Amino acid sequence: MTILENHEKIIYLNCYKSVNSIFIYRGYNISFKIVGDPKMKTCNSLEEVREEIDKIDYNLVELISERSHLIRQAAGFKNSIAEVKAKDRVDFILQRARHHAIELGISPNTISDLFSIMINEMVETEISEFRNKETF
Repeated sequence: MTILENHEKIIYLNCYKSVNSIFIYRGYNISFKIVGDPKMKTCNSLEEVREEIDKIDYNLVELISERSHLIRQAAGFKNSIAEVKAKDRVDFILQRARHHAIELGISPNTISDLFSIMINEMVETEISEFRNKETF
């Protein structure tokens, strides 16, 4: 959340960057402070930061596992390898992830790269599941 302060005036804007500056507008000194998402925890030590990162990493693995199990289920509903690969769906997911990354103020390229790796690996798993389904 961004806060612009001009003595008694405070204006709130949506933003997720961390910047502090002072500028002059029409002769007024305006203190400009951009603060992070209010839902984000503020840590008081490196150990605390690392503990929070470890919790997030654990949750990421849990979510990826859940996604992987759903991907395996999806194979049962598809009728061809082309349907498994679902290029249009993959493109949609990548664009949605990039857009969300931009909204959160993080690199859309990094998110796109991470999602591409995850999706490519899961598509291979889904192809294996699909082929196993055909043999029975």
